[in-house]
Amino acid sequence: GLEVFDLGQLTTPVLRYSVKNLALDAGVHLFATPEKPGDVRIHFIDSHGCSLLPSAERKIENLYIRDDFRRQDPEGIKRAHILSDVPTFYIRSLLDSVDTEEIRRKNYRVLVSAGGSRLGSYILHRVLKEAGCEIRKCREDMEREMKDEKVDLGCILDPDCEMVTLFDEKGN
Repeated sequence: GLEVFDLGQLTTPVLRYSVKNLALDAGVHLFATPEKPGDVRIHFIDSHGCSLLPSAERKIENLYIRDDFRRQDPEGIKRAHILSDVPTFYIRSLLDSVDTEEIRRKNYRVLVSAGGSRLGSYILHRVLKEAGCEIRKCREDMEREMKDEKVDLGCILDPDCEMVTLFDEKGN
């Protein structure tokens, strides 16, 4: 049987970080899609924290569809290791990768839109807050609110937290 680590609820970037930094062989992330309620997506991550190539994903899918894989006897199934604080380590890693003192000196005001993922929004807010940024929540229109709110930076986090769109103080 495989050794399984249950990292709990997380985002794909946190899984990528975890697989690489915990020296795991691979990772699988199951998550609901905000675009189509009821749909579930699966991300397969290799030992480097990168997505598997589409050809490798197809091989896994074909093995599953053909039911062409070895079954483990129940006695041989190992207990899953539960690691619940992984997002905390991810946040610390992000903060350690930037000069937080310089960011604090600048006193940045950041307009944030992170509506798709509660955990992603939490991570983004924690990083910005610990870096000394003043955070304002975007309500509807990033470009208009950038001008109205007089902020230094705008940030839109995609629903899976894999992409960030940044805007300068002029909304560009």
